Amino acid sequence: MSTWQVLRRGTAVAVSGVAMALAISVTSGPAAAQDTIVCVSKRLGLMRVVEDAWQCRSWETVRFLAGAGSGIKFAFVTSQAYDLTVMPSSCPSCGTALERADFECNKLAGLASLPGTYVAWLSDALTDAADRLPDIGGPWYNTRAELIAVDLAMLTNTDNIPLFNPISYDEFHESLDPASIVITGTDADGTATGQDCSSWTVTGVSPPFHTAGDDTAISSEWTNNGGNTTCSVNVNRHFYCFQE
Repeated sequence: MSTWQVLRRGTAVAVSGVAMALAISVTSGPAAAQDTIVCVSKRLGLMRVVEDAWQCRSWETVRFLAGAGSGIKFAFVTSQAYDLTVMPSSCPSCGTALERADFECNKLAGLASLPGTYVAWLSDALTDAADRLPDIGGPWYNTRAELIAVDLAMLTNTDNIPLFNPISYDEFHESLDPASIVITGTDADGTATGQDCSSWTVTGVSPPFHTAGDDTAISSEWTNNGGNTTCSVNVNRHFYCFQE
């Protein structure tokens, strides 16, 4: 099991019998500038700065499940939100909004030390979200180590068989604000709905709506909540990321 405690920077910590000096620049955390909460996992031989005990426990569980040869994969909803007019723009070499979204998925996964490579669960005029994942994909877990779906067939079923658990959490195991919008452009079977704001690049287009999902749902509403969400500007949106 993990241990978590408040440690001063520079403190020597024994991990798997090896003393490691804690020298971390704290950018956010407890009010005491010289203190930070550190998760020390002797089982994994790793340590990580965290904000609370839950993060420590879930971090260790996720890393343990993701060990070599485990075969499981992860899915999360992005902690960052993006305006469709710049959706997302941090990858100049990416040719499409879907490629830019993939770039963001992998950047966020890297920041959270999640394993593997990720693609965004998004459809556009040329691509169905389901075709972006391997035919024999999964099983997928959320970042609190709860099983979502055993394979792609379950993820895209149209028989009203629910997911085991919702995706719910971002790459750092945290919940989104309930008012958050999660874009998908994707129906229950993993195919494009055609509601995608001109392939996630333009606002005010015809039709002026996009398909969104409910990240807390285990029904097909996780990818299509049945509502019409406007393509208006200045509205930030999240999206799902699935490990390939």
